[in-house]
Amino acid sequence: MIYEEITEDTLNEKLITYGNRKPYGQVVFVAGGAGSGKGFAIENFLDSSSFKIRDVDEMKKSLQILNRMGKIDINTIIKKYGKSIKPKDVDLINKIQDDGFKLQNLNLKNPNHVYALHILVDAMGIKDKTLHALLSGKNNPETLPNVLFDITAKKITSITSVIADLKKAGYKADNIHLTWILTNYVTAMVNNKNRARMVPEDILLQTHEGASNTIWGIVTKALPKGMNGRIDVILNNPEHTVFYTDDDGKTINGKVKGFKSLPLKKAKGGIYAEAVWKKLLFSWVKGNAPDTITANMKESVVNEDKVYIDFLNKKKGHKQDRIKFNSYELAVKWAKSNFDKFSHDMIKYESVNEAPYVQPDKKLVKAVKGTVGAVQNDIELIVEMIDESAILEAMDHCGDAIDRLQRLHKILKRLK
Repeated sequence: MIYEEITEDTLNEKLITYGNRKPYGQVVFVAGGAGSGKGFAIENFLDSSSFKIRDVDEMKKSLQILNRMGKIDINTIIKKYGKSIKPKDVDLINKIQDDGFKLQNLNLKNPNHVYALHILVDAMGIKDKTLHALLSGKNNPETLPNVLFDITAKKITSITSVIADLKKAGYKADNIHLTWILTNYVTAMVNNKNRARMVPEDILLQTHEGASNTIWGIVTKALPKGMNGRIDVILNNPEHTVFYTDDDGKTINGKVKGFKSLPLKKAKGGIYAEAVWKKLLFSWVKGNAPDTITANMKESVVNEDKVYIDFLNKKKGHKQDRIKFNSYELAVKWAKSNFDKFSHDMIKYESVNEAPYVQPDKKLVKAVKGTVGAVQNDIELIVEMIDESAILEAMDHCGDAIDRLQRLHKILKRLK
């Protein structure tokens, strides 16, 4: 596996924050495959201290505790919720019971036991019920708790199905954020074997494939309806995390100095220009996610390389023209050397499905320029009349300007 060299200037030395650190009304979906180190990332890379963390693994622990207290058992769960459990999963759960295991003493190093516990929690709808309880009665925006969802994002529905309830409770789209914890798949496999609960290998693969496909789809196709917060990707590998050390080079209490991340979207704004981040993110995915998920991504990156700038070409009598570039960087360099004022908004991204550029109708363009000139003349006359206290005449010129602007609007619609 080849990694980029990490240097001080590539590190984030500050926690990722949400909603200007407001203590209420913020929601974060922290996504990543099993074993990706989401818990470590939440504790060390995110400003999560004010958030109530919703982690399905904690719900599983609670279910085991309830069993120890005699409040619930496997047979009761199957009797009440068995219709929502697949027959083959019921057979697996019954076999585990036949082997003498109860909820409280399931072996979490055994992938089948972990899977069975997950099935039971899912069948009971614990995630939905506890969320409803958390949000119940919170109809004041300033009493809505900050909530962090620790999810795999194996399916997009793990996000979209929750947003509806969040919106109903009063959370605003601008305050619903997404952070992807991307970890090398081999590292995740090692983490999975070394942690207290071991996920079956096929499920582990599915969670990493699913997370990659879900997040890639969100940032390259469409945001989930109701989500307009910030989006970031954290590359959570040991070689991309730097710790504070003492004079002897020993880590100081495991305190993180910096980590590697990539912002894709700011809150309330659109996704950043793909030319800025798409190739880099693809290289991260290709170098860390399972190989099975990058085939479709590669084509989309290759086919969408070109960018362009539309401008009035002085050499062609100020006619509108277009110049194309093979990279965003080349477009920036050209624009800075040819325009007095440069803005990144000048640079457009060319889709492979985009219709070819068509020169606007010359007569319409001429009409636009003539109308704009007439409106400018009206404005000058209005200012002159006001200076001479000729208010009625100024009002007449205002009426003329309005009529011309309305005609201009119609012409521009034809040019659209």
